[in-house]
Amino acid sequence: MIVLHCFDNTPAEPGQKHGPLGPTHCLDVGKQGTIEYEYQAEIWVQELETEAPDIVRIECPALNRTWVRTEGKFHEQSRT
Repeated sequence: MIVLHCFDNTPAEPGQKHGPLGPTHCLDVGKQGTIEYEYQAEIWVQELETEAPDIVRIECPALNRTWVRTEGKFHEQSRT
């Protein structure tokens, strides 16, 4: 399963529910099965860029890729 873990920039208040990956984890986007091409994940990122302006970081562990929003657009972080 390919999942994009999405993070906003608003930490949860003490006692407030938040995602299992930390206080700014707010959404998972994904589907069962596998994707054939990495560009399919990139399309999801492009859609989130316009549809979810509160998302500031997206991680995809299965593809070892991370995108960070700067100046309103997502840019991929360098792989290390």
